[in-house]
Order: sequence, then C-alpha cells, then structure tokens
Amino acid sequence: MSDDLDAILRLEAARSQAIVDADIRVLNDITDTDYTHVEMNGRLRDKSEFLEALSSGAARFVRYDALENVVRFAGEAAIVTGRFENESVDGDGMSHVRQGRHCRIYVRRQDGWKNILHQGSGMSVTS
Repeated sequence: MSDDLDAILRLEAARSQAIVDADIRVLNDITDTDYTHVEMNGRLRDKSEFLEALSSGAARFVRYDALENVVRFAGEAAIVTGRFENESVDGDGMSHVRQGRHCRIYVRRQDGWKNILHQGSGMSVTS
C-alpha cells in the first residue's frame, strides 16, 4: 500500500503544480474521463469544462498549496481530504487568496490512478 500512497501523493503534487502552470497535458493525463469538479461556489464542471477554464486564461493561479493531505484507501479508490490555500489573478488583474478544504477521489484504472472527483469548500480562517 505504501507504493499506492506514494503514487497518490505524487499525483497530488503534480496536480497542484499543473494548475499553477496551466499545464493542460498533465491535468488531462491524471483526470478521468468521468470527472466531476465542484468549485467552492458550488458550480459543477466536467473534465472538458475544468480544462477549458484553466486554459482560457480568464484567471490564472499564482500558487496552489496543499496545506494538508490525508489519504485513505477503499478498494480501488483513494480518498484525499485536506486543506489548501491558493492565490489567483482574475482577468482584471485582481488577486484573490482563498483557503478551504478539499476532497478528491482517485480510482485505479489500467493506465494508473485517475482523479474522478474534486470538491473544494471555502473556509474562514480564525486565529
């Protein structure tokens, strides 16, 4: 199981970096065809909408940091929960820093682990 854990943690790191780099090739490779992306505002996107949003340049991520990742396995699925902080710049040049919690589910496919679900939930930070 340690090999699976290492693989999921590598995918998580690759995903974060690919979001900052807007590396659609990497995101396409690690995201399953049957993908659901639930944004912090509740908007649903499928794989093509998720990739298009990142490639459009309407907003870009300056950083996307996983502050915590806990990985659990259930058969051929890996469930990743944790906290994140990201910073994005919108089309008007305004910077937005967001903190939240995430849940991602990966499933083992013939060609490796694939992300089938992402959900981000905003959270307020208190001292």
